[in-house]
Amino acid sequence: MLREALRIDVHGTSVVGTYHIPEVTEDDESSEKIKKTGVLIVNFGLLPRSGLGNMPVHFSDRLAEKGFPVFRFDFPGLGDTKGDLPIYGQQQWRRIEAGDHMQWGAVLIQKLMKKYNLDGIVIGGLCGGAVTSTYIAERLSNTVVGTILMEPTYHVIGVAEDHIDKKKSRPGNQTNNWFRRTKEKLKKQLRTRINKSKHVEAFYSIYSRLKVTKFRILGHKPPSDVNELFYTSFKKLNDRNAPILFITRKGKDREHYDLHYTGYSPRFFPQNIVWKTLGNTNHMLVTGGGKQKVTDFIVEWVVNNY
Repeated sequence: MLREALRIDVHGTSVVGTYHIPEVTEDDESSEKIKKTGVLIVNFGLLPRSGLGNMPVHFSDRLAEKGFPVFRFDFPGLGDTKGDLPIYGQQQWRRIEAGDHMQWGAVLIQKLMKKYNLDGIVIGGLCGGAVTSTYIAERLSNTVVGTILMEPTYHVIGVAEDHIDKKKSRPGNQTNNWFRRTKEKLKKQLRTRINKSKHVEAFYSIYSRLKVTKFRILGHKPPSDVNELFYTSFKKLNDRNAPILFITRKGKDREHYDLHYTGYSPRFFPQNIVWKTLGNTNHMLVTGGGKQKVTDFIVEWVVNNY
């Protein structure tokens, strides 16, 4: 499989990426023709464009074998692209959640479309990359024709400075903080006991149905720590009925997380979302055979839709 290193100027910065060249053999009648829809994979959170375990490389090669032009790019400060990063990782997460990578991705897509004469782009990423992909897909509704969201994060990442500022600015807060910490401690202990119980599956099944029923009757009020920009963009993206591949892991921590943010659940958008779940894997979806399963999900979905 042939790959080409790319450098594309975006806002005066040379953004570095990899182009997976579509595989087409002129004398082979069974070969796929080069597709007019490209695929752009953005940084998985704070990781370089190769991701963890080279998973993006793996499925990008597979897509190129099917005739799709595939691109993986590093945004400023990550991987091979120069740029400044804050001291703390949480601060970089805040930048991503605030849409810092969106401005780079939007310009990059326009240049890739022109350079490779594409009709549309499918964009995707994992965790923070899924957040960025959602922002860009919602913003470029006439250009981005599909979105691949892997393990998206819905909440605002906390940093120590936030808690310090709140503590200084809130009079009589010591008692409030004590109650809040105690409440969270008790909830954590209860969750731990439930997860260790032999009745854990039954509990989550009942809890899930109650949560969904409440959502359908009363609507969904986002939790206080929700990333409102993502919440709004995700809703607009779904309102467009654009094809979305939504991949998450199975597991009590992820299930609790998804139920906490019920309004994002793919179960409420069956008309445009293909929702795949993987068991026995981690957040990066590479362990327990996740790397191959994710690749199969993505290749099948892209080939079927484009």
